[in-house]
Amino acid sequence: MLRRLIQYQQALRTVHGGLNQGLSMQQSLGLLPPNQPFATLHAALDRGIPLHTALILPRGIPTLDAPIADPLRYIRQLDQHVTHRIDTLKQLGRRLVYPSVLFAGLLVNAVVMHTVVVPSLYTLGDPPTALSLYNRGVHALAAHRLDCLLGLGLVASLAGPWLCARIQRVWDRLNRDWHTATALTGIHMRVTQGLPIHSCLRHAGIRPDPSTRISDALAAAFQLSLAHRHRLAIGEQSGDWESHLAGIIHGLTASHQDRINRCIALIPALLLVIIGGYMLVFFSILFQPLSQSIYNL
Repeated sequence: MLRRLIQYQQALRTVHGGLNQGLSMQQSLGLLPPNQPFATLHAALDRGIPLHTALILPRGIPTLDAPIADPLRYIRQLDQHVTHRIDTLKQLGRRLVYPSVLFAGLLVNAVVMHTVVVPSLYTLGDPPTALSLYNRGVHALAAHRLDCLLGLGLVASLAGPWLCARIQRVWDRLNRDWHTATALTGIHMRVTQGLPIHSCLRHAGIRPDPSTRISDALAAAFQLSLAHRHRLAIGEQSGDWESHLAGIIHGLTASHQDRINRCIALIPALLLVIIGGYMLVFFSILFQPLSQSIYNL
């Protein structure tokens, strides 16, 4: 996914550079190498298909269902939106390196404990009580594995929908700012292409009441904060929707990235807690034979 986004970003910037130098859209597309994301766009434009219909956008990027009046500005906006997604994915990958190392260390430790340490405890004499209970549990699960599987299946069928709904709710809450920024980006792109704000709201599925201010209807539709509501009100009074919407989108994307970073920062702490509990269990198993060995010395 990240690789495709980077290729799409490179193609966008090549086309943007060509347009910025005064080339036409077809000439700018001719600068791209074969097998790039815009490979079919040149032929589609030659057949007379409008740019907003022929342009294939990455997943999660709002499409523009109105004619693109200024391709240069539109491609610049697409580049900004794609760049934020690429930066978020890169930062996510960098921050997941340390938790991945911790998890790999936990797996290696578990393998060593079960294949080397635990079998060696039987050579020291009678196994400790904790190890005996552990072995009894393993043997009981093996003897009644069919019943255990049926029980797990029943629990999963009952708790699965509830758990999926809760996970989806947490995921939506985590990415709410990003979804809002994406929806506002669609409105912002239409505004910058010269469409009136009422048409942009209709394209977004918003039907404001005639007695309600546009800024209030827009803020209520996306549940924006008080600061963003004030900014929309200023944009409505000044008529400068473009810059104020761009500022709100930037604030929402920054808030989304900060929230993602804070959630990722919790992963190492949770893994350390799991590793600590895991080591505590095996220390309780090893304590009796180790103390006995030390006593015999």
